[in-house]
Amino acid sequence: FCSETSGYQQYIMFITHVYFWSVAMAMWNPDQFTVESFAAHPVVYELKENDQMKIVTIEPGRTMELKRASILAPLILLRDYTNDRTAERYVNGAFYERHLYENASLKASLLVKPQRRGHYHIVGLINSTHYIKPLRNQMDFMGRTRHVILEIPSSTGHICHNTINARSLLGEIFGFPRVKKQSGAHIIEASIISDYSHTKSLEMNSLDPLEYVMTYMHRVSLDFHQLKPSIKIMLTGYQTTLEENVEYVNFTSSGVLAAMETVVKLKNYVARTKSHRKADLVVLITACTIVATELKNTVMLGIACNNGICTEDKGILVKDAGARNSGVRTTTHEMAHTLGADHDGVGNSASCAADDGYIMTPIDAGKKRDEFSVCTKKVIATHLRKRRAACLRRLTSRHISPLLPRAIAPFLEEK
Repeated sequence: FCSETSGYQQYIMFITHVYFWSVAMAMWNPDQFTVESFAAHPVVYELKENDQMKIVTIEPGRTMELKRASILAPLILLRDYTNDRTAERYVNGAFYERHLYENASLKASLLVKPQRRGHYHIVGLINSTHYIKPLRNQMDFMGRTRHVILEIPSSTGHICHNTINARSLLGEIFGFPRVKKQSGAHIIEASIISDYSHTKSLEMNSLDPLEYVMTYMHRVSLDFHQLKPSIKIMLTGYQTTLEENVEYVNFTSSGVLAAMETVVKLKNYVARTKSHRKADLVVLITACTIVATELKNTVMLGIACNNGICTEDKGILVKDAGARNSGVRTTTHEMAHTLGADHDGVGNSASCAADDGYIMTPIDAGKKRDEFSVCTKKVIATHLRKRRAACLRRLTSRHISPLLPRAIAPFLEEK
């Protein structure tokens, strides 16, 4: 039933509304997080006039405004891989991402999941340096779940080394039976694979694999929003791996992943697998140590082929310490290679110094690790105008359902 609201109550509601919006406008600087971890009891406020928005107070003085976000295709293929058989099923992407929210300026990518009595569990990345997760069995006297905010670990060392240019054959771009619809934005249709080590790491940390990959890849997508024209990521498939020795990985005698050899195996596997073959990009995520055997087993964080997107060399390999989001920056870096970008300081980015510390520095120690250099922005913008990038201006029709308009709209909207 509906009840009338007194003038005093309306006044209080108005003041409260203005207060929360005023606080939201004064969002904190990510650099204010100077500790590795701390606990909090977040409070989530609903906006009655806009069900696509939420206000989240992490703790007094640290409040952010969130809006609904999208990363999944309307129909996403989930696969569980073993050597003997692969179980697969299509699921409703809009349903699985219904609790996904973002704050683009803070680079926040969060699942805000309602619980009993108006409380919430919040999980994901709250900015470029920290992530949040609930401690499910710990509550305060008001019933709010205690959360812990943790620093995303930063790896030091080589992100990757220069790889060969991908074969950009027209047959690789247009040869697959892909009936597509034109979109206004540049969209990377990506298929993600967690290898056995990454799958087990998520399982050991009691994380839902798809939820983790959603916030992880959406955070990567936010990095590409800074480009002009911007690029967005749409996940068309996600695959877990239930056995260690499978056809798309290559271990050395010491039990670590051989980078180039694994990428070659991944390339062959993708060519044989229809769902991955239809994607513009395939990302293999591992929690294992990656080494370049041709460089005396130099430890690496990832590897990709230059200009590899939409070609037979579309597969990239990145390391992520499962559950800690440490591979986000590496994934952004390697994806930029597939879009034609060299490391800052060399090749087509020679005029931008690697020491400036942008995303495309070859060392994961830059001060501007969330920004692309002017050189990278120019190179990728040029790549997007080429014929080989036409795949990013089309959407595979089989993933588009007229029954799920909300899911596809964010990808077609140009900012």
